[in-house]
Amino acid sequence: MTTGFSFLVHGKSKTGKSTLSDTGPAPRLVLDAEGGNGTTWTPSKKTTWDPNTESPPDPARGWETCVVNVRKFMDVQRSYEWLNSGQHPFRAVTLDSVSETQQRGVDEIAGTNQMQTQNWGELLRRISKLIRDFRDLVNHPTNPLDVVTFIAMTREVGGMQQPYVQGQLATILPYQVDVVGYLQQVPD
Repeated sequence: MTTGFSFLVHGKSKTGKSTLSDTGPAPRLVLDAEGGNGTTWTPSKKTTWDPNTESPPDPARGWETCVVNVRKFMDVQRSYEWLNSGQHPFRAVTLDSVSETQQRGVDEIAGTNQMQTQNWGELLRRISKLIRDFRDLVNHPTNPLDVVTFIAMTREVGGMQQPYVQGQLATILPYQVDVVGYLQQVPD
């Protein structure tokens, strides 16, 4: 039985995607692959965590949002391992952003070299599995999350806004989550 929901929110820069994710139930975890662009400005009380060297911090210390500064693809993978272990305090998790995390995957696979045909298949499998793994945390057997949010950049395709990810992930990503939303600012 599903206890939570997974969301994909995409939109242009500075439309409030990170702020929206900051409204998820606390304590929340944000995997910030964009160098603090979103988490710096959200209103919640924050702490940082390095999942490669520490166990998750205790929310009794007064924070609402725990931020992992994602510098490598393995930072996301290690965060998932902690969440999947069930040994964490989090109720919500946000991957900010899928677009940048996919690029971190490119960096890991090809470095500064150009991606080869077989590399694109490997990247699709890694990122698609990562999305499914995080999404499935709402059904974790011992410590399910209430909300899993994926943030993505957006691009216009055929007159419509679509999540900006590369390759076949653009086609399958919307099918991997419960809700897909486009966030925009409209002048009043």
